[in-house]
Amino acid sequence: MTSLTQMDIQNENRPRAVFSTADFALIRDALACYLKHGDEGARDGRASHLYHRLGRLAD
Repeated sequence: MTSLTQMDIQNENRPRAVFSTADFALIRDALACYLKHGDEGARDGRASHLYHRLGRLAD
């Protein structure tokens, strides 16, 4: 029987990533298309802020 090390326990309890870096770039591109063709209210609101936050992650 193998014993778990402290590092194994930490990795086991650590949440796994849901999105890859490439996913953030794709989501950002889709959001840019929405902002370009969507309604005017979206450009000033949360969607615009999310677009810029995703830009920092995708670069």
